[in-house]
Amino acid sequence: MVGASTTGPASTGAFPRAEAYLARLPRGFDSYPECTARASVFRVFSESRSLRGFSWREVQPKIATTLRTPLPPSGWLPEVSLVSSILAMADHLGLTDDEAVRWFADCSTKLLSNRMYAALISLASPAMLVRSNGMVWRTLHRGVGFGMVIQDRGANVSVTFPPFLHNDLVMRAQGEGIRLALEMSRARNCSYEIVRATPRSCEYRFDWT
Repeated sequence: MVGASTTGPASTGAFPRAEAYLARLPRGFDSYPECTARASVFRVFSESRSLRGFSWREVQPKIATTLRTPLPPSGWLPEVSLVSSILAMADHLGLTDDEAVRWFADCSTKLLSNRMYAALISLASPAMLVRSNGMVWRTLHRGVGFGMVIQDRGANVSVTFPPFLHNDLVMRAQGEGIRLALEMSRARNCSYEIVRATPRSCEYRFDWT
């Protein structure tokens, strides 16, 4: 990965990723309320694995509340709530970063297979998906910028956000999600790399045949 690390300082305890993530934000869990995510994104993650044995007494109380509160799929929650809760789940499950990215990819596949999202994506070619300027992205995220420029058998994608809203692991996970969306729009053998990462942005290069 090229660019400044956004993973944050090392942390100990039962939830090192979640704690390190929140420690980098200006107001911890309450940072950036203007940045929100569709509850369907949260639900596909929270319902994908068991929370049996979860260390409820050790996790940040607001993360516990998020994980325990039923949300309608059409609702919205703060992006910080989504990210910190998913990171806490990865900590609970004892996943390595690579295992976490594979879990994220599995959840993204399930999310994008939803009839509404699948219809939006499958009817578009990769070029049409790019020209829609993040149509699917905007149905899932608010307050986080998304830009896409088509090139020959590929695309350059940029995601912009307030400082440290997304860390390295989240950037990798989002790359997988975008790759899956492109493949669903008939971009064969799609792959990606992170060209540049900073505390405020991530730039990707996607290629396909």
